[in-house]
Amino acid sequence: MTRSRGERFVLSLVAALLLGLLGVHFACTLLYLTPPNPIRIALHAPLMRYMHPYFYQSWRLFAPDPGGTDSLLLVNCNVREGSVMVESDWFDITTPLHEHRYRRRFSPALLLARAQEPRLLLRADPMNEAIRRYGLPNPTIEAAREALAAEARRQFESGRAHANRIASAACDRRFGVGRTAQVSAQLVLRKVPPFGMREGAPTQEDTYTLELPWAPYEVVDGY
Repeated sequence: MTRSRGERFVLSLVAALLLGLLGVHFACTLLYLTPPNPIRIALHAPLMRYMHPYFYQSWRLFAPDPGGTDSLLLVNCNVREGSVMVESDWFDITTPLHEHRYRRRFSPALLLARAQEPRLLLRADPMNEAIRRYGLPNPTIEAAREALAAEARRQFESGRAHANRIASAACDRRFGVGRTAQVSAQLVLRKVPPFGMREGAPTQEDTYTLELPWAPYEVVDGY
């Protein structure tokens, strides 16, 4: 079937628009994933609005530091024993999930372990260092600096609330539903040593610990 000149023009225009949109999208994605630089800093606010939450991604396989850390989440419970409160010992809730995943590959253990990742509490954003390196005292840089600081505070508060809910559910599983009055969570990060040095135990210098304050127990659906 032969198309008219008008139909061919419309199809060409639609194809050009689609290619243009794809080009803009790939350009934004490429700039978003590049190491911090003056251009990315200047465009930080619009890039974040465009990429989050639907196009967010992180490619660190070929980065200088591809995230070589192990993380554990420890939980402490303040449990009612009759008329008194008894503080439990710290117990690890991350390692059992990994062990379960190794035994049963097709299980929800991986998704549950991801809910305990340190990114919920800590965000080591290289943009802060880049702003200090490239930044000039102008409104664009100051606005980016304030936006990063506010975003980090919001993320930490959201992560702390999330960790408290995880701790409440863990206390219910260990001591029974409703027996816990307060919970605390502790995030432990261990730097992964080079392959040839992995036989030894991690040193204190390679371990970072973040202990959250006591928080009220919360009822979590499903437990």
